[in-house]
Amino acid sequence: MNKKIIVCAFGPVGFGNLNQLLMMPQCSADDIFVYTENKDSNEMLIEFLENMKISYSFELINNCFDEVKSMKPDYIISMFYRRIIDEKILKIVGDRTLNVHQSLLPRHKGRFIAFWTLFSNDKFTGVTYHRMIKEVDSGEILLVKKIKIDKDETAYSLHNKLIHLAISNFQLAFKRLINGYSGYQIKGKSTETSYFGSKIPFDGILNANKTSYDKAIDFVSAMYFPPMSGAKFIINKKIIEINSIKELSKYRKKFKIGVGLYG
Repeated sequence: MNKKIIVCAFGPVGFGNLNQLLMMPQCSADDIFVYTENKDSNEMLIEFLENMKISYSFELINNCFDEVKSMKPDYIISMFYRRIIDEKILKIVGDRTLNVHQSLLPRHKGRFIAFWTLFSNDKFTGVTYHRMIKEVDSGEILLVKKIKIDKDETAYSLHNKLIHLAISNFQLAFKRLINGYSGYQIKGKSTETSYFGSKIPFDGILNANKTSYDKAIDFVSAMYFPPMSGAKFIINKKIIEINSIKELSKYRKKFKIGVGLYG
């Protein structure tokens, strides 16, 4: 028997995970309703929904409580949806919810995950599939996939690796959910648990006089995400954008002596 599934999706992961979902015997296009956004960067997903004749809405799901409840969904799945789903919406399906996050939770909850992973000089990262509850990125963990971070990694390359990792592991995570796997909670230490909002870190600018060279390297790697602006530094009272370690090396003597310093 097919299940009614509400999907909140955006971008490549939304597109990829919906493809994975349609390959599974538990659902068909008729059993899926998608909440998404009408953005140019979301064009691939919208075109896919049209071609597959999947019903969808550009309305924010949090404003559609009665509509969602009337559909009597069995599951609510978030696929890189860019809004926090209200608890009252989640309660419609109880614990039958699923979200994917681009970090090894409870580390780096929230936004700009690739940035904070590299800026923190993490050696490993991954994706976490978990249930959704009121507290953001805090529900029971159903699946974790871990990868090593390459020495020359950038936020752009890491983000794309994690997209692939999320899509390739969606079916396993969803199977665990529908089979009633209870999952587990990780109680992170204060040094392991972190949450970051939607603001660009440090407004994208660090002062070379207050930043060590090793931290400047982390910052350049973490800010490299074309076509967005790269890392900027205040050097000799001028703001200079730097997009590579090679370019940064020209200014090495301008940075503060020390390890891990920034500001």
